[in-house]
Amino acid sequence: MSSMVTLKPPSDRAVEEAIFILLKSIRYHNQLHQRFVVKDGPECDEMSMDDITHNVEALKVGTRMLRKRVITLIAALNCRHNAMLRMTRLPNEVLEDILLYSMEGSTSHIQRAAKLATVSKQWAEVVRSPRFWAVIDNKHSLRTVERCLERAKNAPLRIVVKTERSLDEMEGFMSLVVQRSRQWESFDFRCNASPLNHLINATPSLRDVSLCCPDRFRPIAFSDGPHFHNVTLEWCTIPWDSARLANLQSLAVLSPRTSPPIADLLRILSLSPTLEKLQLRNIVQPPDDASAIPDTTCPAIHLPNLRSLNIDQLHTSYYSHILSRLYAPACSSVLLGTYGMHALHTKLFEKPKGAFGALVETALRSAEGVRLRVYDNRLTLTAERKASVSGSEVPIPSIIDTPVKSPRRMARFFASLDAPASLSITLQRVSVSFAPLLSIPSLTRLIADESVFNEARQYLSQEQKLFDDGPPVWPGARLEEIVFRFSKSYRGIGYVGDGLLEFVRARWGAIQSGLVQPAMVTIVLEGMMSCPPLLYEAVDKANRNYMTTTKVVYGSRSQELDLGI
Repeated sequence: MSSMVTLKPPSDRAVEEAIFILLKSIRYHNQLHQRFVVKDGPECDEMSMDDITHNVEALKVGTRMLRKRVITLIAALNCRHNAMLRMTRLPNEVLEDILLYSMEGSTSHIQRAAKLATVSKQWAEVVRSPRFWAVIDNKHSLRTVERCLERAKNAPLRIVVKTERSLDEMEGFMSLVVQRSRQWESFDFRCNASPLNHLINATPSLRDVSLCCPDRFRPIAFSDGPHFHNVTLEWCTIPWDSARLANLQSLAVLSPRTSPPIADLLRILSLSPTLEKLQLRNIVQPPDDASAIPDTTCPAIHLPNLRSLNIDQLHTSYYSHILSRLYAPACSSVLLGTYGMHALHTKLFEKPKGAFGALVETALRSAEGVRLRVYDNRLTLTAERKASVSGSEVPIPSIIDTPVKSPRRMARFFASLDAPASLSITLQRVSVSFAPLLSIPSLTRLIADESVFNEARQYLSQEQKLFDDGPPVWPGARLEEIVFRFSKSYRGIGYVGDGLLEFVRARWGAIQSGLVQPAMVTIVLEGMMSCPPLLYEAVDKANRNYMTTTKVVYGSRSQELDLGI
């Protein structure tokens, strides 16, 4: 790599001599009678006003010529400098790929290409390639679109329609690009749907399709052709039995006008073993064949390359039919969310070693811990790991987000998973029994509010039988921290001390027998400025008689306590 050379400025005497030679040349070629005085002296008195004027004008002309010459020399030096760079030694084909890669995602493709052409003669020659002008965007004038189509020649075209125009302008744009429909490689449409009738033309090279048409109610038909690679549909629908929906690399169906049939969706997934990204969102209407497909109709769907799965706000039938068949051993990003009263089908939790269990295990494989939260009878499962994005640490999104109808079945499901050794459970505003979740062997931290205080302490105070065919075990045997939270409006705060003593006494016997390990107990009084005397006495007695680590947090300290919820 060439090093930069720092040039020293010229001496004053050299500058004087250079200007004197410059003026002498100007006087010789223009036959002007003028003199140039460098220093003060007797000659200054002999100079007339005309001589001074001529000298000033000569200086201006010389300065302009000198500046032009300097610019020419700098350009020549830059050319020599560029010629010494390794990048200029690359073949034009390689440099073309590099420049095209740098332009990916640019919102002003034409302006970017024009700017790259001004760098050097080599770059200008490279930018003349048809591939630099193959992005046809309707935000440009029709004249610009025509020129881009001429320069693109036979290169694959990427059609972008994201700018709202008048109907005549849209029709004019589509009439230009539809003449090259056989060259279409990508079609990104996010405007009113009137020009979409042109899609019935032959598009044998079309691979990537992205459609967003809020005002389109009829299915959008495509001509016959090879399989698509990437399909994104938002607020629109297409014939789901199309032969082009196979061997996909990514599929996104967002808020379609009509729910896709489950049979067609399963067929698309089974015919796309190379699928890497699947996103289904906001399909709340039941499909027409929701009850017509038995569980044994379709075999298992194996997607070995699937990396990202986002299934959110779907009808229950989609969860039961897709998640019970989908095997994705390489899927690292999973989001399973539900909408309203729809929940993950309880049958999914009956077979922990089935497809659904394998999917959750895969998502938790690299997690340092798992956080399971139940808030208002809705369960959220989150992997406690962090990923670096642009130098900042951001939490991984939830894996499961669903209302719960069978806590015992879910507890058995999570207990059977090959999950990380650290599990944190948070119970808030719970109105049904979620105590079976406390029997999960990997439970290390429990945070519960007053709605489950009595049930949780009673469940943790004796052996429980989680599995029908298994022996009774002590729930929370590996608990390291227990946090009970009480609000200012809780009326039973006076009985918390008695309940705490019963809980500590029962756990103390199991600790002495080696069945459970000691855990730190924290009582959080939110919004309270003092601790009730009876509760303070109970905490003191528990620490003295049962050698526990129990404390009460209230006042401002309760707001500073980081519970991770």
